[in-house]
Amino acid sequence: MFRLIAAILLVASGSLGVAFIRGGAVPDKVLMPAFDLRDLPLELGRWKGEEVELDRRLFQALDAAVAIDRVYRDEENHAVMLHGAVFADHSVPAKHHPIECYPAAGYELLENKTVAIPIDDSQSVSAGLLRFQRDSANVQVLVYYQMGDKTFGTWGGGKTARRAFWGQPAWPAMVKVMLQDTAADTSASEARLTELAADVYRWMSRE
Repeated sequence: MFRLIAAILLVASGSLGVAFIRGGAVPDKVLMPAFDLRDLPLELGRWKGEEVELDRRLFQALDAAVAIDRVYRDEENHAVMLHGAVFADHSVPAKHHPIECYPAAGYELLENKTVAIPIDDSQSVSAGLLRFQRDSANVQVLVYYQMGDKTFGTWGGGKTARRAFWGQPAWPAMVKVMLQDTAADTSASEARLTELAADVYRWMSRE
């Protein structure tokens, strides 16, 4: 199943080369996050993960500074695929967004909405939740990006986040977190995706 995600990203990386018009707003320097995404724990809350070998062609095509592939399972053996990447390139507001990657690999977009990831009792962050179908495969994908203290799940959100850094010589790197689950039961799938996404976000935001 994870090879499916790798294939989707690889196809899209080769076919989607449209650059975002930046209006002259480009950083002189990009600051890497304080954490190393490769140190993301294999145990997060009730989830236990395992590494998936990153396809070398995919890594080269992604143009990412860092990338990881994992599969996490809960106690009922539900599997959620995780792809994470750190980008120094700010040529587009949301690098390799699934709304482009999946259709480029032959998937039909069935639903696209914004959801809140509950972090604690007083905080939530925005993410994109998309449902796709190809032949008999019906999948649900959650994606969010972080740039410093800005979090977004759409191209529009990325454009807004970028404006906060215009005129600054150094911008934070763009961190992408994408999770995929089967969508036989969309409500249960959404609950799993937002739960694991919250665990990942809390780890990345720790002091």
